[in-house]
Amino acid sequence: MQKTRKWVLSLMGIILMVILSGCQTQKLSTNKKNYQPDLMATVIKGHAGTNQVKYQVAHGKWQEVPVRDGAFAITIPRANQTAEVAIKSGSLQKQVTVNKATVIMPFAQFLAGYTMASQATQQTPLQLVDNLSQKHQYNGLIAKDDKLMVRGVVSNNQLMGLTLITKTSNMKQKKDLTAFATQLATLATVTGADGKTVLKQFGDKTKSVKNGKTTIDTIKSKGVKFDVAFSDKNIYVFVTK
Repeated sequence: MQKTRKWVLSLMGIILMVILSGCQTQKLSTNKKNYQPDLMATVIKGHAGTNQVKYQVAHGKWQEVPVRDGAFAITIPRANQTAEVAIKSGSLQKQVTVNKATVIMPFAQFLAGYTMASQATQQTPLQLVDNLSQKHQYNGLIAKDDKLMVRGVVSNNQLMGLTLITKTSNMKQKKDLTAFATQLATLATVTGADGKTVLKQFGDKTKSVKNGKTTIDTIKSKGVKFDVAFSDKNIYVFVTK
């Protein structure tokens, strides 16, 4: 009788642990339900009780991201269409919306203008990635040399954003600083902004940057926006509309 009682209590304990374990995993939340586009990508942050969550953008392929310390982050590249994002954690599912961003210009038009402007203004233009004209959906490198890098986001053949990147140390050499300024002016002009205005604002705003500050106020010219961010190693200029 006593053995039976111990067995029953042990079984109840196991069942209770399973129930509690199940309750712990049944958790899925996001910090918002509706997201506005943010620079090159929108980050959906949330919490889940599983080791990973699955997500699907606009009924596309299911993808996975890890859950660390109960938190996850899903990165959705800037796009010209509003996207419904489905998120799964175990048996739970949640849906959020990422709103569409403003198009800068057709990607083919940018490539033609950028190639022509680079050849006209730079003694040694940045090396373009091969087969860019065939990229209808793209989030990656557009051009680079040993000092500068230009990345882009393309959605449905439309250019959605650009990022100009250089090392902070490059800004200390006059030659490298000139190359950076020329590249920034080229990107500004090709995307429809006034290159001289952008360079002047960049110079004025960066002069007033205080120690420890990692951004400056957004530079605006003819509807094009330039957001600048600083890290210990790099300077980033994000170009959007």
